[in-house]
Amino acid sequence: MDQLYLLPTSDSKLGRSFPSHGFAGRNAVIAKKYGEVTSATAITFNLLLPFLNGFNTRLEAHVKDGSDLSAEELRNHVQDCSLEAAKSFSIVTAKIGIQTSIAAYLIEAKTPAADATVYLWDSYPRLHQKYVGDLCEKLYIPRFLASLLGPKSQDADIACFDSKVPFANAFEDSLKRHVIITIADVTVSNVVVTLEAARYPKYKHNRPVAVAKRMVRLSASKVIALVGRACGGATGNLFAGGVGEYWGEYVGAVIGSVLGAKLVIAVHNS
Repeated sequence: MDQLYLLPTSDSKLGRSFPSHGFAGRNAVIAKKYGEVTSATAITFNLLLPFLNGFNTRLEAHVKDGSDLSAEELRNHVQDCSLEAAKSFSIVTAKIGIQTSIAAYLIEAKTPAADATVYLWDSYPRLHQKYVGDLCEKLYIPRFLASLLGPKSQDADIACFDSKVPFANAFEDSLKRHVIITIADVTVSNVVVTLEAARYPKYKHNRPVAVAKRMVRLSASKVIALVGRACGGATGNLFAGGVGEYWGEYVGAVIGSVLGAKLVIAVHNS
């Protein structure tokens, strides 16, 4: 796939040449993501496990207190945990839905930059088995545990990702890789903030101005984390190629999140 780097500091001749994202049209990516969301694995991790974890926590509280559990309390616990699990599942599903919508739009755009963004976003889950699996082997942990993190790594993805590229190119690749996820995360998080504020409008911290400020701070912190992730990935690529970029993104995301939180607090207190 021909690559087009958008940042003026990036050199298209020295950047990566990506494989095709493989989607014939928007219906293909919609069908793929729908299958992932409704798969047994996704429902287990995003719905059943949160319910069981919440229910188990409530039961442990009764055991520690030595208190009896009435039938009514049991029904209330089941109801509350079901609602919490459904809310968690809805948030995850909404984020994936927004990601898919953005990807579908980019696929229809049929431009090199849009195609590269879709490929980077779609291929990222396929990197986990390779790099986390390699780390597991070095730590004498069973490699198969990495298979729980995503689909099987493909040779074409690893060959593309493992290449060393200039800092600016790796920075832009990382931004494209995670920008769709970040947009969906920011959108859903702000909707959740708005809905929660609408439930209890009388509270001072749920007044429109306070909610708007909270949304701005939330969005800013996530964007700073995205930039930090890209900086970490690009720095890691300079020293260790693809593996450095993969783990550098995590380090950069943590540093970016911390700096973003501090900056937001400083602005809020100023």
